[in-house]
Amino acid sequence: MKKTIIFILHIPFILLLWLCITSPFFIKNSLLNSSFGHIFKGVENISHSGPLATVLLLFVIPLLSLISCLYLAFKKNQSGRKYVIYILMSLFSLVCLSVFSVIMIIGLGNYL
Repeated sequence: MKKTIIFILHIPFILLLWLCITSPFFIKNSLLNSSFGHIFKGVENISHSGPLATVLLLFVIPLLSLISCLYLAFKKNQSGRKYVIYILMSLFSLVCLSVFSVIMIIGLGNYL
């Protein structure tokens, strides 16, 4: 059960890596960008709102990644090497959160 919870806590970081790799802001690969576009359209259809889909993808995923990485870094019985890895993952999540927040604000400005 513990290993399942630990794996689930890694999912937001994996989604953040996917977001960084597939977002059209960073990579000019049509196949990867199309996967981002399909997911965005799916979230937009579910939420019935383009701005909400933008917020969910560009703000919530990095925020959940930051929270889960910080939790994993500061949980009890953490070895030194794992602590450093999770802190680096947290720093990456923080940088992505700030970058995607700026991109999200610019993107939401188009809806006004």
